Amino acid sequence: MAFSVLLVIFLLFLTKTIDAQTLYPTSAGGVGAVYTMTNALNMNHVIIYRLNATGQLTYVNTVNTNGTGMNATVTDPLFSQGSMTVYSNYLFVVNAGSNSLSMFMINTSDATQLTLLSVKPVYGLFPVSVTANYLYACVLTDGNSTGIRCFTYNSSGLFIVPWFDRIVTQSTTQNVPPNSFGGTMSKILFSADNMALIVAYQGYSSQQPGNVFLYPLSSNSTVLGLTPTQVNSTQLIQPSSITLVDTNGLLVTDPGASGILTMFYSSIINTGGAIYN
Repeated sequence: MAFSVLLVIFLLFLTKTIDAQTLYPTSAGGVGAVYTMTNALNMNHVIIYRLNATGQLTYVNTVNTNGTGMNATVTDPLFSQGSMTVYSNYLFVVNAGSNSLSMFMINTSDATQLTLLSVKPVYGLFPVSVTANYLYACVLTDGNSTGIRCFTYNSSGLFIVPWFDRIVTQSTTQNVPPNSFGGTMSKILFSADNMALIVAYQGYSSQQPGNVFLYPLSSNSTVLGLTPTQVNSTQLIQPSSITLVDTNGLLVTDPGASGILTMFYSSIINTGGAIYN
């Protein structure tokens, strides 16, 4: 069976808790499961592998997302990080071609068993990144219509939270699909305290730099800020991936700046949020 470029891998090891994420075992003596995404044009798929104790992968199954990918010929067709994510016993997968988000339930006794629960439309075009916490799954879109849409979720599926819909930037003029890193959205994630959504935008050059945006959430997490705080650092050109560090730190990879940046942030809503080097 032939597939297009595989995107994003998640490992689920022996049952234990790491940073509030329960990781589940598999059958047949496996110590975990590996999920990859095909981004195929006619139907996006999740390919499931069993991982054994020596690191060997064994193909188990392929499941449809009931959405489509882009099947682009470029090396990194989404120009992003986080096109799949796991929270608790749920897997979330973006479908860039059909502008949708798929949600699967992971069998807690065998992580190679996935059940498709829901497929919902996103806000904007070309979803590239998804993040989830205990309340919401939020998707970032790209191309020439960039936005955020969040969903509540449970074992019955995804439920749109329309008052969280946001247009991220009106200055993006990329194609759908994008044809280069410059001018694309690259990453969305919740802050460590779950009080803000952090979004990265990849610029073109030091004269047209990228940004990191922070949308604060209210103290009860029911309201998302209308206007984000953003940083226009002279060191920030194409923030590609963002990793949380401790309670208020960000580790940002930036191929445009040929380096790794460290940043700090505050997600306190009464200050409007803040990001600084």
